[in-house]
Amino acid sequence: MFNYLKGKDYNYMEKNHELNICLTEREKLILSFLINGFSNREIAQKISVSKNTIKLHISSILKKTNSINRASAIYKLTKANYI
Repeated sequence: MFNYLKGKDYNYMEKNHELNICLTEREKLILSFLINGFSNREIAQKISVSKNTIKLHISSILKKTNSINRASAIYKLTKANYI
């Protein structure tokens, strides 16, 4: 069953190369940290905001990309040549 779901998600991703999203400059900055493997705490320290603020920005990125986690968001944005 997992392979079926995995294959279905893969096919969905293949058919929808383009994401019509608009990330804010702050979200783009946070995305660059996510791509480089930084934790929420590390990102918060780097840009001098609270960890909760980072969580809100990441939640916004996930919602805009219709993703369930940061890896999925990065994958979708990469696949769509957004990053």
